[in-house]
Amino acid sequence: MLELSPLRKNKVNLSDYNSQQDIDNRIMLADFTIFEHRVLEEILFSSLRASLKKFCKSLDCSESEALPVLQKLAKAGLLTIEGDSLLVDKEMRKYFEFQMTRFDEEINPDMEFLQGLLRKVPIHVLPTWYAIPRTSSNIFESILEKYLLSPQIFHRYLTDLNISNTKLHAIVQEVFSAPQLQVASSDLIARYNIDRREFEEMILWLEFNFVCCLSYQKEDDHWIEFVSPFYEWRQYLLFLQNSTPPAVSSEKISALRESDFAFVEDITAILRQAEKNPISLDSWDQGNLIPPDTARSLASLIELRPLTELHTAQKYVTQAIKKLCLVHLTRIIDGRLHPAESAKDWLQLTLENKASYLHR
Repeated sequence: MLELSPLRKNKVNLSDYNSQQDIDNRIMLADFTIFEHRVLEEILFSSLRASLKKFCKSLDCSESEALPVLQKLAKAGLLTIEGDSLLVDKEMRKYFEFQMTRFDEEINPDMEFLQGLLRKVPIHVLPTWYAIPRTSSNIFESILEKYLLSPQIFHRYLTDLNISNTKLHAIVQEVFSAPQLQVASSDLIARYNIDRREFEEMILWLEFNFVCCLSYQKEDDHWIEFVSPFYEWRQYLLFLQNSTPPAVSSEKISALRESDFAFVEDITAILRQAEKNPISLDSWDQGNLIPPDTARSLASLIELRPLTELHTAQKYVTQAIKKLCLVHLTRIIDGRLHPAESAKDWLQLTLENKASYLHR
């Protein structure tokens, strides 16, 4: 779940550009059928001026089938129909080319996608939205450095983000709590009783604030729209989710030592013993457990529980000695464990600082 703060004032204002037309087009595309998508794709791959008859022939459809779709696209500003000619607006074609990447399952809504999203906004607005210098030579790089440079920086940005709209806040929490970090738009619209236009406006605001975005997955003869975090952040969270080890029941845990710094104290005791009299490890193969006699002796030294099984004591003491060698506090010379030069200074540290040193 994503924790959001009510403190940070947001500066993204959708009225700073023609967001209403953007929302109209997004709603239109979300409702498109597979055939309507084919018509749009054909326009995007065709020249700026095309014959209607040749256009329909390449789609293997009649003019009566294509015209309703073309009229929708004409209303959206992508083209004009003059007799048998289709005249495509160059700038609007760029806009729809970008929007269609949402439907390409081989293209992820990543940082390159985000850069395309920001290009829809007048460039003079971006410094205001994202509090970056107007003198920046590359606005996107400045945004990247300020908000997206590392997982820690981006997470801090998200936790400071203010989402005052309760429904929008709930949508974000649901998306970030979902097992695969994505939720179908239809489910969110129904669950929170939101009309389509309000929903598109909410998601557009989330996109410009780098929180979530829309993408589509094809299923049979239609598209399913999903809300999810941007690709890199979603992959990072899924990695953490899948690599975090499961919790171990406290009933299965048996404490060998009661002190909070027991391992540090035990290592200290072994190191002091090595100072007085180097510990014999003559027959120890470092890939195995230390010999039973040495394990018993050191277990008694550190006052390991009397009922601890020998094998458990061997594993614990072996781990302690390996750690001492790993952090260069001891050395094995001629089959004996000797303190290293750094041991004397380490022994003077507090338990907390000793623990910090061992954690390296």
